[in-house]
Amino acid sequence: MKPEDIRKAFEKAKTKKISMNVNEKYLEMIDELARIHDMDRTKIIEALIPAGIKFQTEFSEKTWKKFLEDKEYSDKKELIKNKLKEIEQFKKKWAIDKSLDI
Repeated sequence: MKPEDIRKAFEKAKTKKISMNVNEKYLEMIDELARIHDMDRTKIIEALIPAGIKFQTEFSEKTWKKFLEDKEYSDKKELIKNKLKEIEQFKKKWAIDKSLDI
């Protein structure tokens, strides 16, 4: 999928109400950002999620690559390679490197 197709899909997607536990200090930060930008809490959280997904994906990929080079994990090379393949497929599917640029 092209990045613009992904964006359109997200724009058309229905929203789902979820319940989640959030650290109260994070919530204070979110509420303060919402106040600064004259937005509601939901809009701020919606803006933070894509950045978090991109960061977590990149962080996971770097971590697995370091494990792959570490001799201590030499017996787990196949598992690590599979994880890296899954991450690469995820990135391609969701155009992580392109559609979530901030």
